[in-house]
Amino acid sequence: MPVMVYLDGMAIGFNFQPGELRRFVLLGLLFALIVGTYWFLRPIKDGIFITLIGAGYLPHAQLVSLISIIPILWLYSKLVDWLPRQQLFYVLAIFFSILLIGFTYLLHQISMPGWLAGSWSAWLLGLAFYVFVKVFGSIMVALFWAFTADITTPESAQRGYGLIVAIGQIGNIGGSLFVNYYAVSMGTSALTLYSILAILAIIPLVFYLIYTTPSQDLIGYQAHGSLEPTVSQPGLCGGFRLILSQPYLLAIFSTIAIYELVQAIFDFKFKMLASQVYQGDALVEYLGQFGA
Repeated sequence: MPVMVYLDGMAIGFNFQPGELRRFVLLGLLFALIVGTYWFLRPIKDGIFITLIGAGYLPHAQLVSLISIIPILWLYSKLVDWLPRQQLFYVLAIFFSILLIGFTYLLHQISMPGWLAGSWSAWLLGLAFYVFVKVFGSIMVALFWAFTADITTPESAQRGYGLIVAIGQIGNIGGSLFVNYYAVSMGTSALTLYSILAILAIIPLVFYLIYTTPSQDLIGYQAHGSLEPTVSQPGLCGGFRLILSQPYLLAIFSTIAIYELVQAIFDFKFKMLASQVYQGDALVEYLGQFGA
């Protein structure tokens, strides 16, 4: 099914096969929901951490997040071997929602400016929420692309991955804008309630995608698609060894790592400056505007 997109008067054609356009639109909406939730939580995460602990400790939080995510990725790799991808979406969505309910309760019980900066309670809540959002973004985005690869052939991916990413930007911008518009009027703790609903919405969307798409359209690069757990995963340590042993993968890793390093430095400096002008919910609002 040819689909034409016009950019500056030039027609760009996408020759989707029957059923592909619907599947890629649904995958794009799922991606938008995941990244939208992350970018909804990201300004809240930074605002809470800076208010409770201080912007100067953001590099320490990044280091703790890196150390914390290693055992979590190991557990995730085990779950990938035990469960089909779509069931992993259900399990992780419920798990992250329960944790977020707990964080929402704690944030609702306290007034952030009233907490003693540097106290153990402030450190614990601010750091735990920071790590939580980091883990959510890392795990759910990785799971999405693993799920998508399992139900998409390489030829089909060339036609549809761009559309998925394009739709995903709607969630990217929308999640941050929601925070920008309502952080001050509603309060940071109230905003987290909406992120819980967004995470839980992942479950019916994945269910609808799986059970309304013909089975022949759910066959990807692997013969059994996403409906069967894969038993030949290299695992966390095996993945590291694979990256180090393959120059092509090492080059990709280096490109991403250099970019992330530069971005982390600029991001830290930016938030240090922002925290000198804005505090509390106003800081969350401003970071939401920046995210959008």
